[in-house]
Amino acid sequence: MEFKDTITHHEGPVGPGAHKEILGATRETLVIDNALAKRVVRKYDLRILPVFLLINLFSFIDRVNIGNARILGLQTDLALDVGLRYNIALMCLFVSYCVVELPSNIVCKKVGGHIWIPFLVFLFSVLTICTSVVENRDSLYALRFLLGCVEGGISPGLVWLLSQFYRRDELGFRTSIYISAASASGAFGGLLAIGLSSIPRWGLIH
Repeated sequence: MEFKDTITHHEGPVGPGAHKEILGATRETLVIDNALAKRVVRKYDLRILPVFLLINLFSFIDRVNIGNARILGLQTDLALDVGLRYNIALMCLFVSYCVVELPSNIVCKKVGGHIWIPFLVFLFSVLTICTSVVENRDSLYALRFLLGCVEGGISPGLVWLLSQFYRRDELGFRTSIYISAASASGAFGGLLAIGLSSIPRWGLIH
């Protein structure tokens, strides 16, 4: 059995007694097919949500994989084992990350998520590749800062983009699936690090 919701919309002058009679009103009826709506949501779940999940997964992996690189020789090669140098490398990313979140989301709404999000993904991919060839700590600091500038807009941008496809009562569950990539990145990042650790250069895991 199919159920359909009917929404009636009236337009007309508003004033005293308008609740009794709407003079010159026009009537517009919108019928929502619940079965069709469920099929549309299911299509979104199969085509859009996995892509967003992968973007968030890779974003988290390249953000936190510096820990695996440290174990495999990054700290020694770049002399980050002196004082707080390694901590500064971590901080560089999150300072810029926090600063650009709001402005990046504003740009995302202005430009359009279909343009802005792929652009950010391309940039963080290039920056991640560049990180693998750094030869000194200053270069690492600069690249981590730039990486934060790019990745700061990805998470809020993807959540905003999800809200364009799902209703409010549908968004919470999908957002929780999307955020689960953060915990999954720890497992996948570690497995990738183990697989690539046989290559005699730590940069290739980053």
